[in-house]
Amino acid sequence: MNGQAVIQNFLAQQKNITLGYSELNFLSADSLEQSQTGYSFDDKGNSLMSGKPGSWQPGWIVIANDETGDPIFVDTGTPELQVFTAAHGMAHWEAEPITDSLHSFADILIQLRLLATGRANPVEKLLNPLLAQEAQDFLKFVRTTSPNTDPAYWETLMLLALENDTE
Repeated sequence: MNGQAVIQNFLAQQKNITLGYSELNFLSADSLEQSQTGYSFDDKGNSLMSGKPGSWQPGWIVIANDETGDPIFVDTGTPELQVFTAAHGMAHWEAEPITDSLHSFADILIQLRLLATGRANPVEKLLNPLLAQEAQDFLKFVRTTSPNTDPAYWETLMLLALENDTE
């Protein structure tokens, strides 16, 4: 299976995840190509990939957005389909790896969904606060599952999830 087919198969199995105020919103497998507008190409179909540092790169495919609107994307130029994020609205793209592979990303999402159960909105999270130990266990899982990637993205997500919670 080529990278695009693997990604579409992955997306067909995903549902959005909400943990309090934090969200990961996945694209539809059916609209994957159209959802690249603003990244790979503009609304007229013109390429936005110049090949220069800071531009969107060939092989980057957006699969989701987080609550800030930052894209989460797969680099199909890597054999393991490494997953990245980058801040939008900066006039350039600075890719930050968040997992070693699409496979490790899928495993991490399973654990994140477990943490989000009963905490899908601020009220639920207030009634069922995330414990510091749960966040630490999740981060340990991330480090084990994706040992070659700095877990900073996930650490920030856990800090936001713990915000205003008490044990």
